[in-house]
Amino acid sequence: MSKFTLSREQKSKLLVSFDSANRGFYRFYPRRDWYVSRDGKVHIFLTFGRRDKLWYDMDEPDLQELTTKKGYVIFLLGSAERYLCIPAGEIHRRLSQHTTQLTENGRYTFIVSDSGRSVSFTELPGWELSQYLNTKDFLG
Repeated sequence: MSKFTLSREQKSKLLVSFDSANRGFYRFYPRRDWYVSRDGKVHIFLTFGRRDKLWYDMDEPDLQELTTKKGYVIFLLGSAERYLCIPAGEIHRRLSQHTTQLTENGRYTFIVSDSGRSVSFTELPGWELSQYLNTKDFLG
């Protein structure tokens, strides 16, 4: 099964749905899945996973840069209707509290465990992610 992706139009609709402050978002070149609000205050990194394998990776420098801004990582859980919207600073803080290793090519790996009652990253045990499931409250 191939990796889940969205068309340009679907991405636009999704970004509009996250834009409660009506800022407008544009693609942060050269990154194809990084978007910035027109006022430059909010950064969103979209990452995709298949329904049958909720596996993600992210370059360490990207996560670092997102933590210096008002950055969020949105993990799409096999569809645009089911996602985790997590502040990048919180991900970075949690990673620093664990012995999570970077891959050989300098990336963090995230595998989502979704039991229906509980959502978590297998690499960060004990961090319940349900508060970030299908919510945009953190975007402010």
